[in-house]
Amino acid sequence: MAAAENAAPGMVDPKIFEQLQANIDDDGRVREELRSILQRLERQVEQALSPVWPSIVEQRNCMKQLEAVASKYPYYKYNQIWTRDIQETIMIILFCIWLGGGGKPQGSLPTIEEVGSTLNVPSNVNDRDTFHITTEEYLHALISLIEELV
Repeated sequence: MAAAENAAPGMVDPKIFEQLQANIDDDGRVREELRSILQRLERQVEQALSPVWPSIVEQRNCMKQLEAVASKYPYYKYNQIWTRDIQETIMIILFCIWLGGGGKPQGSLPTIEEVGSTLNVPSNVNDRDTFHITTEEYLHALISLIEELV
């Protein structure tokens, strides 16, 4: 009431805007402080993930060797030998990318085709009898990732 008495009739008290500007400035400082902390956190995540990608390159090399040998034989005759290892490899890739690795935004999940591309092997091949990443292996890897995140 006192503020209204000091203001000219029909005018808005300028102190209202001063308080509003102070609130906006405070909010901006808090946002900037949070962004600074989050940038440091992102750098830490990137540093934590950086040793993982050389391992994925090695996994890619192993997958190419597996593809070269396994593709000589009927796929479903021997796939039970490697399917669990493939699921674990896919899960590692999904987890790394979900954490923000591989140049993808944090929280994103690659498709089965993107996982196949990362490992440099075909995915979900239905027209020939050759080594590939199956939809079943991909889905089991997703389930494993979800179990890890829960």
